[in-house]
Amino acid sequence: MARRRVAHKVLGVSALVVLSAAAGMVGLAGPAAADAVTTPAELRAAIDAANSSSDPTTIDLVAGTTYTFSGDECGDGPEDDNESGDLDLRGTADVILEVATGAPATIQMSCPGERVIQFQPESEATLTLENLVITGGDAQGDDVDDSIGGGVVAAGGDLVLDHTTVTGNRANTNGTGFLGGSGGGVVIVEGALTGTNSTITNNQAGDGTTGAAG
Repeated sequence: MARRRVAHKVLGVSALVVLSAAAGMVGLAGPAAADAVTTPAELRAAIDAANSSSDPTTIDLVAGTTYTFSGDECGDGPEDDNESGDLDLRGTADVILEVATGAPATIQMSCPGERVIQFQPESEATLTLENLVITGGDAQGDDVDDSIGGGVVAAGGDLVLDHTTVTGNRANTNGTGFLGGSGGGVVIVEGALTGTNSTITNNQAGDGTTGAAG
């Protein structure tokens, strides 16, 4: 399938970054929204629907749940149509992935060589991640599209982290590809990163001797 290229100008983040504001912490218990997605397949399907919508979309996840992408969710390699592997958000409107109340939900990527989320909207838009943990991303490859941003890549849109932790992700740790990997946690391409009470920590880019922007 056709791959869309991302620009090479990046803001990459792997090391400890705390994005804070005065807002209080999210509680540790609470009911799931009535229409909350409960499985990785449901989450992917909800993102497909958001990609096809011209209206802003909020996708509710279940508090304290881990959504692990593995096995049949992995496919045969990187693609940009949200069919397998990473979660590809590429519509025209704002999207919120959230746990509205309760303990954070975890989105865990266990597919080899896949980041967790790629946000590359068709027009200017914002992705908000609220009360989540983003982990397990492993962006590996010789192509720039596949070798940056193990946790989240936002290309051409803005990323908002709200009470969210991005941790335990990697970008091109074999030291090959574009600059040996950039932004093990987050990469922003021609967009803005803002956050409230959020942390980017314990991510890795490059092989320890190469890499760019964290």
